[in-house]
Amino acid sequence: MIIADNITKFYGDKANKIQVLNGISLEIKDEDFTVILGASGSGKSTLLNVVSGLEKPDSGTIIYDGNDITSLSDNELTAFRKENVGFIFQQYYLLSHMNVDKNVKMGAELAGNRDYRKIIEEVGLGDKLHKYPSELSGGEQQRVSIARALAKKPKVLFLDEPTGALDEETGRLVLDYIRKLQKEYHFAIVMVTHNINIAEMAKTVIKMNSGRIVDYCTNKSRKSAYEIGWENMIIGLKNSIKLVGIVIISFCAVFICTLFLNYNIDLSGIEAQIADSSVKLFYDAQVMTGKVVCGITGGCMLFTSIVLLCFYIKNYIDTHKKEIGILKALGYPNIKIAKSFSVFGFSVFAGTAAGFAGAFCIMSAFYDVQNADRLLPFIRVEFHPVLIICLVLIPTAVFSLLAMFYSCVKLKMPVQYLLREKENKIKRVVKTKTELPFLHELKRSTIKQRYSLVFLIGVSSFCFSATMQMSFSMEELSSIMMSLMMMFIGIVFSCVTMFMGITSVIHSNTKTIAMMQAFGYQHRECCKAILGGYRPIAGLSFAIGTVYQFGLLKLMVGVVFKDISVMPEYNFDIKAFIITLISFTVLYELIMYLYSKRIKKISVKQLMLE
Repeated sequence: MIIADNITKFYGDKANKIQVLNGISLEIKDEDFTVILGASGSGKSTLLNVVSGLEKPDSGTIIYDGNDITSLSDNELTAFRKENVGFIFQQYYLLSHMNVDKNVKMGAELAGNRDYRKIIEEVGLGDKLHKYPSELSGGEQQRVSIARALAKKPKVLFLDEPTGALDEETGRLVLDYIRKLQKEYHFAIVMVTHNINIAEMAKTVIKMNSGRIVDYCTNKSRKSAYEIGWENMIIGLKNSIKLVGIVIISFCAVFICTLFLNYNIDLSGIEAQIADSSVKLFYDAQVMTGKVVCGITGGCMLFTSIVLLCFYIKNYIDTHKKEIGILKALGYPNIKIAKSFSVFGFSVFAGTAAGFAGAFCIMSAFYDVQNADRLLPFIRVEFHPVLIICLVLIPTAVFSLLAMFYSCVKLKMPVQYLLREKENKIKRVVKTKTELPFLHELKRSTIKQRYSLVFLIGVSSFCFSATMQMSFSMEELSSIMMSLMMMFIGIVFSCVTMFMGITSVIHSNTKTIAMMQAFGYQHRECCKAILGGYRPIAGLSFAIGTVYQFGLLKLMVGVVFKDISVMPEYNFDIKAFIITLISFTVLYELIMYLYSKRIKKISVKQLMLE
């Protein structure tokens, strides 16, 4: 039995507080069938959320079988929902990447129900077990949602417009089956609906208006699903994400580190054979070079990968809020949902494993280049399992754990927040001394929206500048092989991070662009406002990359190789700087041009269809 006493609920801050529930008291008996009616905004869905434990009331108590659930912690509420509550939502909230069978299994697994396919058959989807939500009609998606809730075998089943997207025949079939299962499994039903006809099936009918119960009655005679009238509603859901950036960055980092670390380990095996002091200096210089390159490359790309991982997880949660919300509503604890984010670690595994294998493909050639002057004894290429552990397995495990930890932190938000259509964040308005034109303000606010995107574009420009200029110098200081390798990795890394950053910028400003074009702003003005603010960041990062590579090479030649007589003096390469600057400008403007074409295709009609 559920007893709610004097429940109140407010939304908004202190300045704009709105009372949604005002002194609600009700009683829901075991095996009761209760329907809550009311116009939009009457508070009926909020009442459903509060009574079911999805939200906490601001005051009042809710007693469930003698226990006050309003005093429970979030973790205790999750456990309560897992053991007692089932949901059928107004929107489907299906997991788009799972088929019908697995969506229903999600609810069945919590109850240990192995006969859940029988329920799928009963709702008329037996021939669609392996279909994905995108391949189903709106009515079929709603039936999957219903089957998923029933498969959980709840003690209380809460329904928010469960037949909204169903045609009359299917809707009657589903209601009849819900009623049949209620008699079989003896659970209570609490249903919110606009369809007043469904109230004729219920034992108890509650009517609401302006956050209050205005009528509370009991039906003396109840109708079946095939005796009532009918009404309809239609709603939908979709989202996706990719991890190619982390794969490529992991590949680049491990590719370089494997070459130098494997070489250093094998190099240490011949140290005892070196007697000449000048050769010993050369040996020490090569060992130090390996350490410096691995430290700088590994450190920079590790930091970038961590930022990207957090960036991906945050975006995944933001774009899959409803799907994650339904998992929490069904009773899945945060840690169990977070475990699924360990899959992000496999993107690191794919990149590191490929980088490790790729390095060994050219390892012999790399050894020949490193000892081209034959100053050192012959160095045999050996396989060292410890490198697989350190460069492939440990990073995979660490990133999997990091993904779980970060996602667990991000998941500490109320279920109702996740299930809301929009996230309305009110940011503090910073007053400027002079009022700027709209396009200038928009350019500034676009950059301030997400500093992670500024980081991506800055890192891309920095990396291109540093690696390209260093690659020109490597031909003279080291070898043509090192030069080409550094150039290839620099271009790939820069392009990947640049494309990721700008894609995210446009995606997060799609509606802004569409509205600007609808109001009559020219295509050139839209591009300048959304993308133009990143040019100074790219230019500054390019300059920092130039200074960085000059300082690093100057340090390497002046300190690490200072005693090597054959090592040429290093000076700033004006020619390399000009070539790199022109190449970067052309590449950057080409990318901006391609994305400006993408901006041109965005329209208000497209957003309305979405």
